[in-house]
Amino acid sequence: MEESKEDVPKPIREVLKRDDVTLRLLEEVHEADGRRYFRRSWHESPDAVRLTHLEEIEAELKQFLRDSVTSDDFTSVRDRVLRLLDELRTERQRLAQKEPFNDIRDPEKSLLIDIFNELPAGDAIVRQKAVQLSNIMKIKHEDIAELQKQNARAASWTRWGTAGTIFFGLLSLALSLAPLWAKSGAP
Repeated sequence: MEESKEDVPKPIREVLKRDDVTLRLLEEVHEADGRRYFRRSWHESPDAVRLTHLEEIEAELKQFLRDSVTSDDFTSVRDRVLRLLDELRTERQRLAQKEPFNDIRDPEKSLLIDIFNELPAGDAIVRQKAVQLSNIMKIKHEDIAELQKQNARAASWTRWGTAGTIFFGLLSLALSLAPLWAKSGAP
């Protein structure tokens, strides 16, 4: 099997070659990779961090599966990786149900959790509406962040445009006054 070391980290790749690999083992190996430590945010809950790790592991598993298509032992690799992907998706769904508002910022998240906890447990429709509201809020936050980036770029271009206009205005003024200065004999 051909290794592409940039796609799947070597420790993960080595663990995936074993028949006795489990999702828990993959999480531990993934967690031990020091590059991921700095991407954590101080305000994220442990479940939110774990959910992020599971998403990264899922991407690595899919890449490993793609890379192993041409290998001789593809059937066993396929079965092992698909089993792990199924376990991983089940675990992600369990975590998403446990804490459905991980992707929302803190003030809104706190309010939604309080509302969610006060809802009757048997009323699935109202709980689903609360989750839908959190998804709408998440999308709006992403839209606002994108607009802020675009505004920052536009402000930068505006500053350059203003500076350019002033520069070319002064240059034009100097060039239009140059013939007058030449006739008057001023240096």
